[in-house]
Amino acid sequence: MDNNTSSKAPQEVDPSVINHILKYFFNPGTFGKHLTDVGFDVTHLTKTKKETMQKAEDTLLKLAEKFNKMEVTEDVKQHQDTYENMKALSDEFYRTIPHLPTVQQIPIEREEHINSKFSLIQNVNYALDSFATINSTKPSGDFLQSLYKNLQFDIKPLSKDSPSYSTIKEYGDINSQAANSTISVEVTDIFECSLKEGKDSKQEAPETTNKILLWYGDRPSSYAGILAQGFQHKSRSLNRGQPFFSLSDSVIKSLSYCYLERGDPQGFLLLCEADLGELKEVQNYQDLETIGDVKSAKVTGKLSPKPETEKTLDGNVKVPIGKVEMSNEDAKILYNDYLVYNADQIRLRYVVRFSLKPATA
Repeated sequence: MDNNTSSKAPQEVDPSVINHILKYFFNPGTFGKHLTDVGFDVTHLTKTKKETMQKAEDTLLKLAEKFNKMEVTEDVKQHQDTYENMKALSDEFYRTIPHLPTVQQIPIEREEHINSKFSLIQNVNYALDSFATINSTKPSGDFLQSLYKNLQFDIKPLSKDSPSYSTIKEYGDINSQAANSTISVEVTDIFECSLKEGKDSKQEAPETTNKILLWYGDRPSSYAGILAQGFQHKSRSLNRGQPFFSLSDSVIKSLSYCYLERGDPQGFLLLCEADLGELKEVQNYQDLETIGDVKSAKVTGKLSPKPETEKTLDGNVKVPIGKVEMSNEDAKILYNDYLVYNADQIRLRYVVRFSLKPATA
């Protein structure tokens, strides 16, 4: 088995191997850009506390509750009392979270407005995790090596001679061959992640039988927070019920959540072992309201990897290798969406680097 929880003190890592990842994920300029993209005034980041973020999330949940009580076709402005209440809650949210001066502070009254603010909260929380780890790092020689020792995970290159390497590369290369894609994607490096001794045991390997290797895509600044303190912050969305972690069997879908710049030569995804337990499959997000208390759910997309080419890793972890192709024309979304509801169901296994090039005809 290539990946076990470490039982030894972390070894010194060759800076030429790991520092590229740390520079990319923990880059202050990257942090600034990604938080600016979601409307946050990054000049206030060092003064922002977790309690502030929790207060903002509580306010947003009250807004969401007001919104959910209306019919889908209703305009909130037709209900003056509700509208005034949502406007007051919106003002409270803007007072709590420092936004860029260029952000128009309009009432948060539509589904897309509420979801975008949930995304802002998640991104800022991961940035706070990263900065807390940076600030607690006591430099001893190379700062990046000192920072590395302060992370949750040991990271090392996966040997290209390893059977796991060929399986994961095949998963990434074949899975990314999407029709009409504007980019050509190829796995260039795979880094194995293992939990350091003494860190949170919930990141250890799940013990159930329904395990699958899935992609997790996000802004690199959020990856920094995950490497620093693990999967701490669930996503929220009005149409997806309870808070969740979203994983995918599609490289292209996952890369879209990284918000890469046009022309970026590389991108990173996290590859996670997900303990799905008894998986509940539905055809659209609205059906999630009816699934009850489950560990995970799958919203079926139009496109899926070919099931006949699926492989396994470590004997019992499914790897959905296969070109993504049409499998369900009646589906409401394009790609499968796996929603996992607890962090202890997710084990970070690999960081995968891809080269990105314009697709050729």
